[in-house]
Amino acid sequence: MTREDDQTGRLDAGMHQSHFQVMARRHELQSVAAKVEAFCAANAIPAAISNRMNLALDEVLSNIVKYAYDTSENEIIDVELTYSNNGFMATVQDAGKPFNPLLFPRPDTSGPLKDRRPGGLGILFVRSLMDSVAYERRSDRNRLTLIVGAPFA
Repeated sequence: MTREDDQTGRLDAGMHQSHFQVMARRHELQSVAAKVEAFCAANAIPAAISNRMNLALDEVLSNIVKYAYDTSENEIIDVELTYSNNGFMATVQDAGKPFNPLLFPRPDTSGPLKDRRPGGLGILFVRSLMDSVAYERRSDRNRLTLIVGAPFA
């Protein structure tokens, strides 16, 4: 079950924002892509940029669902989308275990696939899709910010 706040709309000249929550369950994540696409359509953000953000968010949110919580309680993930002249930004927050994915060692992709250690390719993929990725731990919450800068090419 996703919840949308009344915080959807225009903040100031040229800045638009949408905030929604999604339960930390795999089947709940399907609704996120439609919300991103609707936000992008409403703000004339090109489909290619919407697709990049959706791919990155799918990876990030999937990892939160898989690894952030020890219990199957009704944990919530907050997602905030912001569009301005500077670009398109998604901020994802969860109250799961502290984890900075940007500190995860870069995987060695030089050897044969069968010899590689699992893990790390997801954040590498996210970084390749975004112009900027930032992490901070604030008020016992993980906060990951994904940015595609403007102008959109």
